[in-house]
Amino acid sequence: MKVADALMRAAWRGVVCRVMADDLGSRRLIHSGHWADMQQAGVFLVRALPLGSVLLRPFRGRFDMRNHRKIVVIDNRVTYCGSQNCADPEFRVKPRFAPWVDLLARFEGPVVLQNQHLFATDWMAHTNEDLTPLLASAKVQEGDGFVAQVIGTSAAVRYAAMPETFVSIMNSAAEELTVTTPYYVPDEPIQAALCAAARRGVKTSLTMPKKNDSWIVAGASRSYYRDLLEAGVKIYEYPHGPAAHQGDDS
Repeated sequence: MKVADALMRAAWRGVVCRVMADDLGSRRLIHSGHWADMQQAGVFLVRALPLGSVLLRPFRGRFDMRNHRKIVVIDNRVTYCGSQNCADPEFRVKPRFAPWVDLLARFEGPVVLQNQHLFATDWMAHTNEDLTPLLASAKVQEGDGFVAQVIGTSAAVRYAAMPETFVSIMNSAAEELTVTTPYYVPDEPIQAALCAAARRGVKTSLTMPKKNDSWIVAGASRSYYRDLLEAGVKIYEYPHGPAAHQGDDS
């Protein structure tokens, strides 16, 4: 596994490496030799939201609340994030839907520290390590670029934060609005904002996978097509790779 090998090489040369993996979604990795090898190499490992006993878990809380983040932060200078999992491109769990089309972006600037804060929040919730000094020592690098904002969603934060941000962005669109998502099941304000953008002359498009890995979600998504088309939204169904897994609003 290339990622595990790279982490071990970094740990061997003295780099502090922290890895957090969801206890359910990454169970094959956690119970594999790669996990043990990384630990032996000096990589600090955490199992996020541990399941514990499968029989007792329903009495202790919801097991479907998982850590779905995909974040890499390097030296407080560079961050990678998006929809790309540390997995085979064909995602062997669902090979008939391969290849999965993902979006992974590299960022520099203030948004790096935002991702670092998000990772540190999760890390400190699962360990006794205080990462406050690490965050305090980070220097925000300014420069030319564009405005970016990290929003972390979980059961512990206000649910409406991300949908409200999407609606605000859509309502601010002046020339072009492009939305790409594998699962379009919007609430009423998002659907209304998308239609309103097209009606006021903004070039508005929605791209979905032609073949979805969930027929229920696919049916729900297509139920919104009529209103979108009548408003002037152009809808595209991506044919190459049945599961376009990235989410993008630009």
